[in-house]
Amino acid sequence: MAAVPPNLLAQEYPGKSITVVVPFPAGGPSDVVARIVTEQMSKRLGQSMVIENVGGGGGTIGSARVASAQPDGYTLLAGSMGSHVAAQC
Repeated sequence: MAAVPPNLLAQEYPGKSITVVVPFPAGGPSDVVARIVTEQMSKRLGQSMVIENVGGGGGTIGSARVASAQPDGYTLLAGSMGSHVAAQC
């Protein structure tokens, strides 16, 4: 282990707040479920979770936002079948 450079060692996750995109408007069933789940995730991970509602396009706009986000694990999708079935990727 002494020969491994420090920048290659595993880093603690999460080191900052996590954004959870709900691809539907606030107040709907998907939003309520996401808030319940992320509350528990926040407790277990010891990090804040930020809910971002990105409605429109049957869930495809929010899903596309997550798909184009940096692949670092700090942007998650609280999707449903509806947000994926409508997408033509």
